[in-house]
Amino acid sequence: MEQMMRIQSDPVDLTDAVSYARSQVSGHADKFDALAAFATLAPPMDEASTRDTAAKMLDGTISHIFGSSTFSSDFRKIAASPGSSGQADENAVWAEMVRTVFFHSQLLGKGVIQPAQEVLTTEHRFSRQYMVSLCLESPTVPEGHATLWGDGLALGLGGNYGAAVSVLVPQLEQVVRIMLRRHNVHTLFVDEHGVESEKSLNALLDMTETEDIFGAGMVMEMKAMLVVQGGPNLRNDVAHGLLNDDTAWSYSALYMWWFCLRLVTWPVIEIMDRGRPQTAKPGADSTATIDETGTQPGVETTDGVTQGVTEDLDEGE
Repeated sequence: MEQMMRIQSDPVDLTDAVSYARSQVSGHADKFDALAAFATLAPPMDEASTRDTAAKMLDGTISHIFGSSTFSSDFRKIAASPGSSGQADENAVWAEMVRTVFFHSQLLGKGVIQPAQEVLTTEHRFSRQYMVSLCLESPTVPEGHATLWGDGLALGLGGNYGAAVSVLVPQLEQVVRIMLRRHNVHTLFVDEHGVESEKSLNALLDMTETEDIFGAGMVMEMKAMLVVQGGPNLRNDVAHGLLNDDTAWSYSALYMWWFCLRLVTWPVIEIMDRGRPQTAKPGADSTATIDETGTQPGVETTDGVTQGVTEDLDEGE
């Protein structure tokens, strides 16, 4: 460790990104419209493009020839790459993809999400009950989990990202399980004695059906941010009590909170868009809203989920 030295690069100018982000969420009369604009500031990353870029970066350098190690904040060695004398192998490409996702989360967090959130929460107030009501309307959120999701999202809107990810990351893991079960995918591991236990998030994200449901980009982001030792590893840090103050209020935590907000909000945006033309009246404002009780004027609901909406998240992509 004593022999390591700091390597610095030129700063990245985020001025244009900050201006764009603020302009997207500012000036909305309806607070759901403002929240929807905030939640859709950026789409999921493209997995194929990220993989191709990572491979090209490695082909243009000799870095993959040398072994590398990743250390945690308490100086534990948490990841290692042995290096390769030939072309970059899949492990090296994946490690580069994880770094790309991490840098993307930092740039988006600092240059887009954080400045936009400052404008959003200055112009509108989002109560805990409002966020719970939003979660009741979202097909993303499993039945019986809306209060937990609403609490987590509200905590993040208040800037308490550590508490937000502590609530939301385990809930996100359950969403992955529920979505797989809805598609008749077995999510249990059965040992030689017939004892059933839930598969880990890592195992669930490795299943091809998970990519079919969420898309390869979102799966890549969840892997890189939540379960890979070379990344922020937020899921395991939360689960094992390793989340410290620095990580809890990092751009990684901010990004994953916003990732969860986007996942919840996307299908509700579709619901609103479908309802607006049908509920518009001559001379009346056709903007639909979610009120504090979770109902949407003019849109029928059944058991907290708007009628006619499919359960598949990939429909909204």
